[in-house]
Amino acid sequence: DELFRDLPSFDDTATDHPTLAFLFNLLSYLQPTVIVEAGTYQGHFSVPVARLLPECRVVTCDPVTNLMGGPPNFTFYREDFETMLQRFAPNSISFAFIDSGPPFATAEPGIRWRHWQACKPYMAPTGLMVCHDMVDAAAWEHGTDIAAECIQLPGGRGIGLWQKPA
Repeated sequence: DELFRDLPSFDDTATDHPTLAFLFNLLSYLQPTVIVEAGTYQGHFSVPVARLLPECRVVTCDPVTNLMGGPPNFTFYREDFETMLQRFAPNSISFAFIDSGPPFATAEPGIRWRHWQACKPYMAPTGLMVCHDMVDAAAWEHGTDIAAECIQLPGGRGIGLWQKPA
């Protein structure tokens, strides 16, 4: 598929195809202006989204990954998500995908909760934040806290959706 050209092959830790298809359709419908991602890994979410929505600014970061390339509306930072968020004004992010530090493999147990909480002030009114791997949320630190705030969709590895009030 053209959206995934030049990206590494998928493995067991990458976001699954059905979840990506759902998110790509949702984003095509919403037409956000600014998208951020915590947990770039191999770019299977952020690079295709930047290709799909060329008018949208897509910014992602990962302190471990070193992702190069992408379309002109795509920016990658090799740093922690909270550091990256400081580049934005409060209430300016339309959509956030929190997929940092896979809960089963991270050196920082509460990293998703930290990123989830840090992102909230930057979300625009009615902005949407999505967390991945929610099917096993009870197995990772603060997973149930995120789940309590979300509408959960159980397909694939599950996602949780939270919308900032207007």
